Amino acid sequence: MAGIITAGFDVGSRFVKACVARDGRMAGFAVGEIAGDPETSARAILSKAAEDAGVPVRKIRCVAATGHGSDLVPDTALTFSEAHATTRGLAAIHIPARTVVDAGGLYLRLYRLNENGGLARTEENDRCAAGSGKFLEMAARAVGVSMKDVSHMAGGEIEGYEIRTNCAVFAESEIISRINAGHDRSAVLRGVISSIAERTATLFTRVPVKPPVILVGGLARIELFIELLKRASGINLVACACDPRSPAALGAALLAAENPPPRKKFLGIW
Repeated sequence: MAGIITAGFDVGSRFVKACVARDGRMAGFAVGEIAGDPETSARAILSKAAEDAGVPVRKIRCVAATGHGSDLVPDTALTFSEAHATTRGLAAIHIPARTVVDAGGLYLRLYRLNENGGLARTEENDRCAAGSGKFLEMAARAVGVSMKDVSHMAGGEIEGYEIRTNCAVFAESEIISRINAGHDRSAVLRGVISSIAERTATLFTRVPVKPPVILVGGLARIELFIELLKRASGINLVACACDPRSPAALGAALLAAENPPPRKKFLGIW
């Protein structure tokens, strides 16, 4: 199957990541927010990834998907677990990970890999938005700052306010109440990021961690989260050599080439 062009989707709670792969490597990548109809959004994001790869969409022979909303992507011939897709994508990027922390919009996951790079164990948080990127987005909106500026606003030697509840709904009310009471917005935001970092660090207590430890997912783009996670866990984190949101989509695209469906299912209809 060498030489065929495949595509992979990683569909999260708000964002779709699409990757186009050729000859075992990432050729193009794009990410975008789900706006309205998921099918229309997926097609538009795949078109951007194909443009980034410099190939026509019609040349894509097979599409695979992973992620929370993988069933929302049209015309996918294959679906894979996020753990399988992420670890396959990291292997292709030549990152020698033994432990992977996937910090995304809805979940915090930890993958332990064996010596051959295969998945040995998976650990996950309790699926509450209070321990995820979704919670940070909600907090950023409440304090009136964009996600790209949260590290700047909450950084430095600010002492963060402790977030007392583990429920995202109650936490949002707590944040708004503190802001309305005149509390420092920067301290409130830092408290939220610290809370997520501490919840992520608890995953390390459930599974024996072996280095190198790689951080992927949307939260891996938040510098202050990385700093506070290192501080909370005492573990050094290796930076992803590409966009940290891309490994799962890349893995899905590569797995599509390695596990092709019958030829009649190959896609050229996008």
